[in-house]
Amino acid sequence: MPHRNPQDNFINKHIVKLYSIQIFKLYFFGFFMNTPSTTPPSRPTLFSNFLNWFIDSLKLTIAIFHTCIAHPVRCVAGVARACHLLRSQIIVVALAVFLLGYGQTVDEYRALLSPVRAEFSWLPYVALVASLVTLLVCFPFTIWFTSRWLTELNDDGSRPSGTEMKPDYRSAADAANAARLILPRLLAILPLLTVAVSAYQQGRQSDGTALYWAAAVCSLAIIVWLAIFITRTRNNLFKFVSNMLETDFRDLWLFFLVFLVLSLLSTWVSPVFMPQLLGTLTYGVGFFIVILVFTTFLTRAQMRTKVPFMVILGMWAGVLAYFDATNNHDVDTLVGGAPSETDTRQILLPEQVGLQTAFETWLTRKAERQSVSDPDGKIPVFIVAAAGGGIYAAQNAAFTLAKLDDSLAAEGCGAFSKHVFAVSGVSGGSVGAAIHGAVLKGQLAANTQDGGCRTPDGTLEETMFKILNEDLLSPVIANFVTLDYPQRFLPAYPVSFPDRAKALEDVVVSSVSKYDPKAVAFLEAPASALWSPESGLPALVLNVTELQTGRTVSSAPFKIRGHESDGDILSPFSQKDVTFREILAKRPNNTDVYKSMENCSENKLGEEALQTFKEDRDLSLVQAAVMSARFPYASPGGTLTRLVASAECAGTNDHGTMLFQAETQYIDGGYVEASGTEQALRLVKLLQDQIRQNCSAARNADAGNFWCRVDLHLVAVNLRTPDLLADSSYGLVLTPPIGLLKTWSRRSVTSLEVANDYFALNKKLKRQEKPLQGIGELIRVEPYDERKQIPLGWRLSSGTSMTLQELLCEGKAADALTRLLLIASPSTPANLSCVNKGTSKDT
Repeated sequence: MPHRNPQDNFINKHIVKLYSIQIFKLYFFGFFMNTPSTTPPSRPTLFSNFLNWFIDSLKLTIAIFHTCIAHPVRCVAGVARACHLLRSQIIVVALAVFLLGYGQTVDEYRALLSPVRAEFSWLPYVALVASLVTLLVCFPFTIWFTSRWLTELNDDGSRPSGTEMKPDYRSAADAANAARLILPRLLAILPLLTVAVSAYQQGRQSDGTALYWAAAVCSLAIIVWLAIFITRTRNNLFKFVSNMLETDFRDLWLFFLVFLVLSLLSTWVSPVFMPQLLGTLTYGVGFFIVILVFTTFLTRAQMRTKVPFMVILGMWAGVLAYFDATNNHDVDTLVGGAPSETDTRQILLPEQVGLQTAFETWLTRKAERQSVSDPDGKIPVFIVAAAGGGIYAAQNAAFTLAKLDDSLAAEGCGAFSKHVFAVSGVSGGSVGAAIHGAVLKGQLAANTQDGGCRTPDGTLEETMFKILNEDLLSPVIANFVTLDYPQRFLPAYPVSFPDRAKALEDVVVSSVSKYDPKAVAFLEAPASALWSPESGLPALVLNVTELQTGRTVSSAPFKIRGHESDGDILSPFSQKDVTFREILAKRPNNTDVYKSMENCSENKLGEEALQTFKEDRDLSLVQAAVMSARFPYASPGGTLTRLVASAECAGTNDHGTMLFQAETQYIDGGYVEASGTEQALRLVKLLQDQIRQNCSAARNADAGNFWCRVDLHLVAVNLRTPDLLADSSYGLVLTPPIGLLKTWSRRSVTSLEVANDYFALNKKLKRQEKPLQGIGELIRVEPYDERKQIPLGWRLSSGTSMTLQELLCEGKAADALTRLLLIASPSTPANLSCVNKGTSKDT
């Protein structure tokens, strides 16, 4: 180790320490004087302390600039070397700063400080205390401690003894010594500063008192940590920390290992309760703490052995990912057929009919019911498009459908839903529509005496509010940090942990069970079995993207096909939109199945493997909803093993089309189109063709027919925010990804524009007395979030959810809902149910 001259650069040794002490003197005006005093300082002493601090700080600042100007290369090199040593800490803090300032996380602060009343009254307070301790105490200490411990090491990873000089890498320049002292402290307070600033800014936009409290608590924590950092050595505070800095983490190894094992077991055994008990921040910030400690071990090992352990670990994870050896995202489907002792998963699946057959049966039942009260009136049929967007989209869809049902509760349970033939859901909209459908079916099955939709918790909308204001995020985060992320470094065989999509399914079922246990059975039943023409429920068409082909695959109770007559296709939307029931259909009798489509393999599957395709299969309702809501990065793509027919290899034998076993992945439906309008408009067109054909046939036969009285209305449910054109340039690197993102998001806008043009054309034709047969109105239910208070994520605070409910009862959104009520029930005065305002919007 090179020898350091004790007389060289005297400022190096004391510059940052003295500078920090002088800053502390300014804030506390002389309370930390060299000579202790038991009486408060007088006014001249305060002034003299301020003057001394100012003069000393000015001298030290000039000395720092003089040193760096005299040796600029050594100054930059010293800082760079210190940053390289603390690269893991810098990366983790950068990620933490980004995530802690994200809109979803900021609303998490509001949720922690204003929790919804839980099943156990003490539960929210445990999560609050655990989150505060983790964020305000454990995280800053871990950042500072691991950084300081690394900077105390020599270049070879050894610790200097008491008689040795300071580590040699810090003697290269004055700035290196400054960075050694400043960087650990700066990195430690940056996450807290981010929370304070972002909470304060969001609080100003939304007038959130809870966020002001969050900003104040973090600001106080910053002051406390600065005081500790500045006075720790001088006042001999936290002597145990100094003792720990002198060790080689020997005492922490066992604690670290026990902590990891307990975290893994707790999440595996209790995937919902434990995460909700401790909270999202506890697991999220705790993940950063674990990464900091682990990478510190690896950095020290690399310094001692010169082996790049982190690079090797990254390469190992890359190899496993390349060979798909860590795939723990298989979806366990429901198997059709009568239950047996050998396979209890088997369940009776209803026959999947075509769209036109299903609609004709449903419409006939509806016309029969309406003929009693209004035999000659219009028959309104609604197709609802529930847009994606995480939890706010789920709440928006669920609140809208429930609010309409509650507004017509005097006419019976689910009075509005009986007019809705189908809901086209995407991502969060699918989750909201599925929960609404399951709860409503439970209420219809209960057949309450008053015929209304009231539950033990109040109206249907109030039940939706309580279910969707449960903490749906913490189980997902807990699963990711304790099970799903470690799986990236471990082969899925022989141990495969449940992934975070399964955690979302579990927490949705758990939340519903707290407020409506009857609905759980419908969530866990086959998705195609929820609806029947007699059910009085909307048919759920939950849209998913197939990764290998880029097409939309829907979970639907019927086949979505174009209507054909005399060989002529009557609809421009006649392409076959495949459903999960179709791709999960059983193997045709006596048909061979081959292992792989690659290279036209002729390796046939054995009898054991063929058992997978023995019966029809389907997803449960909650599986289908979560499959549609597999957010990019937040939730992984689900894998299904299915049969694929191909004629590409037909030349290899005499049997024509061949069947192959294939593993295909399914991701968020919003990858294709995020508003749900494209699929909804496809349904409108297909059904309009059917209505036109049947109405024309009835007129030709000169017979009365209800088909000529049907009006199809498209309802687009979305959240609208200010869409201002950004005056900015993204540069060479960001232009391609930004361009792809913008064009992808534009497809939803284009779908809405096409729908708007289609229904606008019908209005024009109506004025010319040549309307399109069976086409009604396009009604857009779009609450306007002018201040962008509602973040994208999987948890909203109760205050933000109430804001969304209020937006539905204001402006154009309220007008649209009122219009829907008038169309559905013309004879009843429209009285829009607004639960959080305590009043109703009368028209």
